[in-house]
Amino acid sequence: MRRAITVFTYAGMMVVSVFFTNGCKKDLRTDQAQQPIVDDPSEAMVAHILEFRDRMAYYRENPNLKTGGQLYTAPEAVLELESLLNFNFCYTDIQCNQKKFVTSEVIMPLDELEKINDPKLMEVYYDRTIDTIQRKWDA
Repeated sequence: MRRAITVFTYAGMMVVSVFFTNGCKKDLRTDQAQQPIVDDPSEAMVAHILEFRDRMAYYRENPNLKTGGQLYTAPEAVLELESLLNFNFCYTDIQCNQKKFVTSEVIMPLDELEKINDPKLMEVYYDRTIDTIQRKWDA
């Protein structure tokens, strides 16, 4: 009888240890936060720029969407716009002997919290920034 109790005790301890070992692993990823994990910082930067470019294209294709998206402070918005401009228009594989630096000033419509959302930033990018650069380049 005593041996049966000992066997059941050991079996119970084994079941409990297996439960704690395998049952306590949590998957912290949710469906909402499933984004590709990128280990290389340069790949992560490119992925971020491409995501921003896709958001700008989405809001351009859907002009009736005036609210929503991410909110950016003015410095964050400038960084996003500069990154996208450099990604789209800087070609490092072309050799040339002429360099032309273009400086532009763009006014952004910030809200009362001094932030700008994706639809407004899309307007700044396509309607003001690209047009301003094109006019200066053609001049």
